[in-house]
Amino acid sequence: MKKLFITMLAIACLSFTTLSFAQSLTLTSDNDIKSVLAQNTGKIVTIRLQSGQDMTGKLLLVTDNLVHLGELSRQEFYDGVIDINNISAILIKVR
Repeated sequence: MKKLFITMLAIACLSFTTLSFAQSLTLTSDNDIKSVLAQNTGKIVTIRLQSGQDMTGKLLLVTDNLVHLGELSRQEFYDGVIDINNISAILIKVR
């Protein structure tokens, strides 16, 4: 009984800790694709291209015209460079 109580207490503490580290995505009227990407540099993101293809990887660099993704999903030995004008959506894990 004591082990069960300790286990349940540990699970509850971990779940509250995880919730406190979650960041929500906040947008303002000044945001555009480039600014949202720049705010999330270093995170794992999924970028949906206008063609409908998704590219997932670690966001390494954002310039005026290009986005550099590293550690691409299912292609870990490759990096990707995307024309910022070909992006239709950005998916960012916030929880």
